[in-house]
Amino acid sequence: MRTLKKDQPIFYVYEHWRPDTNECFLVGKGHDRRAFTFARRNTRHRHIVGYLRKNGLEPEVRIIFEGMTEAEALALEIAWIALWRSQGQAVANITDGGEGVSGLVHSEETRALIKAKRAKQPGRPCSPETREKIAAAQRGVKRGPNPNISAWMKGRTLSEEHKRQIGEGGRGRIDSPEVREKRAASLRGKKASETTRLLLSLSHIGHVPSAENRVKRGASLRAAWAKRKAAANG
Repeated sequence: MRTLKKDQPIFYVYEHWRPDTNECFLVGKGHDRRAFTFARRNTRHRHIVGYLRKNGLEPEVRIIFEGMTEAEALALEIAWIALWRSQGQAVANITDGGEGVSGLVHSEETRALIKAKRAKQPGRPCSPETREKIAAAQRGVKRGPNPNISAWMKGRTLSEEHKRQIGEGGRGRIDSPEVREKRAASLRGKKASETTRLLLSLSHIGHVPSAENRVKRGASLRAAWAKRKAAANG
């Protein structure tokens, strides 16, 4: 097996581009045929490549810097990922770069620790203290649109099985009074478009509410009419 010398100027920095949107979706560092190899990539990268190939397209590979040592290539990889991210691209880079060291071999102790940690992860519940820390850190955080996620989801179609699982996950869910009030407050005074009203009407065709639902709806309407009558007489 040939020993790779990291101080040799054989490394390069490359980009993977989408020909359908003319966007860079990955920045990487490598040597030899790494830029042209699409195996062992992360989920986002595989999804984009799969979508392109489904539509008869192939990712475009661009070598942007070459003839460098590994340290130089890693530094440029970090800088280039940051540059593209500032423009809402490089969506398949899930880290900041710089960690893909060639020939890295973990010790037996490190491998054992990694294996033990992964074995505990599937279905592992967080402790109440950990859940509270996570919740406290998220309270009050306002989230806007994430261009990275939006670009990653572009053109994605959910399978029927996935849609079924989403439906089953929300079935029977009851929101708290606070959540319902916030939702109602956000909708008050807003008028739905003609298209939205039409879609809502079509979605109710053939739908038969349960007996419990009809009782609740009747009680709600009677209370609303009683409130209006009281206001008119008051």
